[in-house]
Amino acid sequence: MVSRIRSKKPEQVVRLTAGERRLLAGLVRRGGRRGVALRAAGLLMSAQGQSAVQVGKALGVTPRAVHAWRRRCVHRAKSSTDSEVNRAPIPGRSSTSTGPGGFIARSLEVRSTTGGSGLPGTSMGPPGCVLEPGAGLGPLVGNARGSFGSLVSPDPWWLLVRREALETLQAEGLRGLKGCRTELRFRQRNSPELLELEILPTGRAHADCLPPTRNPPCSRCHRLGLSLPDEFLLEARTLPSDRDLFRLEDFSGVIVCTERFVDTCKRLELDGVTFKPLPSK
Repeated sequence: MVSRIRSKKPEQVVRLTAGERRLLAGLVRRGGRRGVALRAAGLLMSAQGQSAVQVGKALGVTPRAVHAWRRRCVHRAKSSTDSEVNRAPIPGRSSTSTGPGGFIARSLEVRSTTGGSGLPGTSMGPPGCVLEPGAGLGPLVGNARGSFGSLVSPDPWWLLVRREALETLQAEGLRGLKGCRTELRFRQRNSPELLELEILPTGRAHADCLPPTRNPPCSRCHRLGLSLPDEFLLEARTLPSDRDLFRLEDFSGVIVCTERFVDTCKRLELDGVTFKPLPSK
């Protein structure tokens, strides 16, 4: 009788810098989205030398899921460039390094000379970007199925676009449109290439649509804690003149576009979302 001998694959070795450990530990303490906290805890336990079986048993997930987290972590480390890893830190800002996992594109070693937990955008991030507590970094990861329009909004504060639709909009001269890659997995034929639009915060709600008496922002995270007004009004002087798509600074879940953007989408028959007019003052 002949038996097939199968060698056991060596487990992925997870090595984390001190900054990455602090970042992951913060995600675990903060909780937030359960999947993010689980992956952070799994990578920390893996870096301590625990096996995938031990990590999976402690966290209530399969060893296969732990292996997937480790592979993404190791892949990020291998694919990072020296310029990203060795960029000199800037006082009051954060330095960039390799990401500890697929859900974290860049870890943040914060060397801030000021207080507060809202962090200015990294040297690799867009101008004016603020990393608020609980911010999720890295490409959009997940499973996708069904039919998708030219524009896709899985949540009101997210906007995805097919690559061909984005290129068409850019060719029409619309300003400030940038597509970022995603890591969506499709289980269907002829799956589209969906990109996540980078939508920068600029513009604010007008004071007339806000409560006359409101609490000051949180001293630690600067969150306003306001509910979305029923009758929304934009402050005209804060609206940008160099882009056709943006989100508001004080209500980051509200995505705003110009009439030019709306007219172009309707003329090109780009479907998937609806537009609602917003007055300004």
